[in-house]
Amino acid sequence: MEMMKEWVKNIFILILALTFIEMLLPTSRMEKYIKFIFSLVVMATILSPLLILLE
Repeated sequence: MEMMKEWVKNIFILILALTFIEMLLPTSRMEKYIKFIFSLVVMATILSPLLILLE
Protein backbone atom coordinates (compact mmCIF):
# COMPACT_ATOMS: atom_id res chain seq x y z
CA MET A 1 0.00 0.00 0.00
CA GLU A 2 2.91 2.32 0.76
CA MET A 3 4.27 1.77 -2.75
CA MET A 4 0.90 2.84 -4.20
CA LYS A 5 0.91 6.07 -2.17
CA GLU A 6 4.44 6.85 -3.30
CA TRP A 7 3.52 6.14 -6.93
CA VAL A 8 0.50 8.46 -6.86
CA LYS A 9 2.55 11.14 -5.10
CA ASN A 10 5.25 10.91 -7.78
CA ILE A 11 2.69 11.25 -10.56
CA PHE A 12 1.11 14.27 -8.88
CA ILE A 13 4.44 16.03 -8.34
CA LEU A 14 5.57 15.28 -11.89
CA ILE A 15 2.39 16.67 -13.42
CA LEU A 16 2.64 19.82 -11.30
CA ALA A 17 6.28 20.32 -12.28
CA LEU A 18 5.66 19.75 -15.98
CA THR A 19 2.67 22.10 -15.95
CA PHE A 20 4.78 24.78 -14.28
CA ILE A 21 7.59 24.33 -16.80
CA GLU A 22 5.11 24.43 -19.67
CA MET A 23 3.70 27.73 -18.43
CA LEU A 24 7.20 29.24 -18.30
CA LEU A 25 8.05 28.29 -21.87
CA PRO A 26 7.23 30.82 -24.56
CA THR A 27 4.68 29.95 -27.21
CA SER A 28 6.50 28.72 -30.28
CA ARG A 29 6.41 26.20 -33.08
CA MET A 30 8.03 23.68 -30.75
CA GLU A 31 5.12 23.76 -28.28
CA LYS A 32 3.39 20.66 -29.64
CA TYR A 33 6.65 18.68 -29.51
CA ILE A 34 7.30 19.74 -25.93
CA LYS A 35 3.78 18.70 -24.92
CA PHE A 36 4.34 15.35 -26.64
CA ILE A 37 7.57 14.75 -24.74
CA PHE A 38 5.92 15.75 -21.45
CA SER A 39 3.10 13.31 -22.20
CA LEU A 40 5.62 10.52 -22.79
CA VAL A 41 7.28 11.27 -19.45
CA VAL A 42 3.94 11.15 -17.63
CA MET A 43 2.98 7.92 -19.38
CA ALA A 44 6.33 6.32 -18.47
CA THR A 45 5.80 7.31 -14.84
CA ILE A 46 2.31 5.85 -14.80
CA LEU A 47 3.51 2.59 -16.38
CA SER A 48 6.60 2.22 -14.19
CA PRO A 49 4.94 -0.16 -11.66
CA LEU A 50 4.16 -2.55 -14.50
CA LEU A 51 7.83 -2.74 -15.39
CA ILE A 52 8.64 -3.65 -11.79
CA LEU A 53 6.01 -6.39 -11.83
CA LEU A 54 7.31 -7.84 -15.10
CA GLU A 55 10.84 -8.32 -13.77
